[in-house]
Amino acid sequence: MRTTLLFAGLLAAFGPAAAEPPLINVPGDKIETGDPIPKKPVSNPACLDGAPGATRWVDSNPHTPLAVVDRDGIHGEAQPCCAPWARRGSRWRTVNAYGAVTGEAELISGFGYDVTQCYQLAFKQRRGSPGIGLYVSAEGDWRSPRSARWAPSAAQRADFARLLAHVEAKLPERHNPPHDVRPPLPLARRTLYFTMPGPDGPIRYAVAGGRALVVARLDAQGRFRVAWLDISVMQEGFNRAYQPLGAFDLDGDQRPELILHIDRDDGWYDVILQFDAPTGIWFERAQSVGGSVA
Repeated sequence: MRTTLLFAGLLAAFGPAAAEPPLINVPGDKIETGDPIPKKPVSNPACLDGAPGATRWVDSNPHTPLAVVDRDGIHGEAQPCCAPWARRGSRWRTVNAYGAVTGEAELISGFGYDVTQCYQLAFKQRRGSPGIGLYVSAEGDWRSPRSARWAPSAAQRADFARLLAHVEAKLPERHNPPHDVRPPLPLARRTLYFTMPGPDGPIRYAVAGGRALVVARLDAQGRFRVAWLDISVMQEGFNRAYQPLGAFDLDGDQRPELILHIDRDDGWYDVILQFDAPTGIWFERAQSVGGSVA
């Protein structure tokens, strides 16, 4: 691996020896497939994790940078964080689908991949359970939010299942047979139920993955109506193209974000979707570096 290394500052000329500064990642640096993670800490000014209280998020698969969250919100510029976050011995928290901390893990290793120019990280669970597979840095101001989960009745679950079946029956045919021929997950394993603050109290939602991403809202009559539909990955034909991982507040605005795992023909990654109340649109706020089949 050819690496250009620059010092972040000057060592003190007198007095007690200063700690060795982190090495700086520069544009000429190149990650080759199979490279081990850096032996020494690396810094990259383009990785926006330097603000006070900043919290780092690593995706569920293949464990690459996803986002930085600080007082200014969610920052999705993940690529520059690949080398700086690959620090053996760093401590991370694990969470469940509604943001509750489930345990603590340690970053123990990783390897480079030339296509993504990133390291795919490996963690060892030190306490508790791995939750949904996301990792959030032990350092940072982020704390588990109040759970946005709600429990639908059997009738409401059945109504959502009927709505989803109706939507899926109308999806266009696949362009080509997919190389991923796994069947869809059972509905219970690809569905989350969450609430969003509204002017007259909490608004109840359901989100389900599969070939399409369907977000449905429970109306005043107790019936689900489609509120958002994403089929941008659907034509590649994967039955598990979209998988909701979590629905919880990342940035402290009291509105849950949606965290999804995406499987597509050329790679896989996680995304964070954020809700824009005036338009009713869910837009992508961050995308992890992810993995590639190239």
